[in-house]
Amino acid sequence: MTTPESFLDLPAEEQAATLQRLGPKEGAAVLRETDSRSLRDAMRLLGAEKLTPILVEIPPDDLADLFVHIPASERDALLAAVGPDLAADVRRLLEYAPDTAGGMMSTRYASVPGVFTVLRALDAIREASRIDAVSYIYSTDAGGKLTGTVPVRALLLANPDTRIQDLVARAIVKLAVRDPRETVLASFRQNHFVALPVVDDHDRLVGVVTADDAVAAEHDRADELAYSATGVDAREPLMNTVRAARSRVPWITVTILGGLGCAAVAGAFRPTLERLVVLGLFMPIVLGLAEAVTAQTTAIVTRTLLGGGAGLGRFLAKEVMVGVLVGAYAGTVVGAVSLAWHGRGALGLAIGSAIAASISWAALVAVLVPLGLRRFKVEPSVAGGPVALTLADLSTLAIYFGVAALVPA
Repeated sequence: MTTPESFLDLPAEEQAATLQRLGPKEGAAVLRETDSRSLRDAMRLLGAEKLTPILVEIPPDDLADLFVHIPASERDALLAAVGPDLAADVRRLLEYAPDTAGGMMSTRYASVPGVFTVLRALDAIREASRIDAVSYIYSTDAGGKLTGTVPVRALLLANPDTRIQDLVARAIVKLAVRDPRETVLASFRQNHFVALPVVDDHDRLVGVVTADDAVAAEHDRADELAYSATGVDAREPLMNTVRAARSRVPWITVTILGGLGCAAVAGAFRPTLERLVVLGLFMPIVLGLAEAVTAQTTAIVTRTLLGGGAGLGRFLAKEVMVGVLVGAYAGTVVGAVSLAWHGRGALGLAIGSAIAASISWAALVAVLVPLGLRRFKVEPSVAGGPVALTLADLSTLAIYFGVAALVPA
């Protein structure tokens, strides 16, 4: 049995041969769980004509996800091959960012004019080849605007001659195409629907987001947050072994360079370290505290950015103040321990002050790095953790030894 994981580890030529051997339906099941690189390789080796029977078996929303990272020229060739209806659905989905309701929605839903009778609406459902949200039917007016929704089970119990407009719920819970992912997830948590309709800027029905889509998006967000502190790409499960290792190399390199930088900082303060040997004993605590605060703050800031960043300025100011308060607490505790241990007031004050200052600075770094990465269009959930931790380590040691250098012999 070919799984997406085993498929991804195959060379491109064997991937192409596997897709041909599996046939359209099984090939589509494998391809929809992989990545754009696999699709590009398959197109290069098989050509659009041989690939088309597989692509037409993939739902439009999954196909749009595969097409996101494909160059426009190659994408147009594939869309031309799959037929006008599927191509139109995919193009419509590609208009919206993946983390919006429009990017998450499916275009396979059941809708009928409100003037239809129940009997005619049920016939329309039977004739529809593929529907993702089979629990509801949506009512529209002559201009395509959403006018109501009704569960299919209600249709089965209604008089066949009743008009849909007389059955639909007028209080509609709906999503706008540009609603961010966090708004979509919040709507599902509050309403517990199997699917929610999506409307465009003119209130016309254009798709549905299913509860399964929402659950998958929730898992994706959790993965992004979990991976943000480590520099692992959340798409790594969809990469083959070589690509997965290559994706980690830049951030491992950042960590190595950061470690070498920390060694250089410590070397620059070697006379201070030789004069006050006790400083070396507290270095693991200093670095550990700064890294802990950096990782925590980076994860929280990244989550806020992924959720759309409502009230961002106030939130970021709060996170910096949290770092200052945590730093003051940690500096007081460690400074007091140092004083009790070595009995040198100046040294205890220096160590406590350095820890308080370095943790406060680390919190600021953890706030600024994800913002800066987003500004330069680098994904914060991938690069934020390694970059923030490296900068925090370097600045923490510089602050620690810089303050300690002021302590008299």
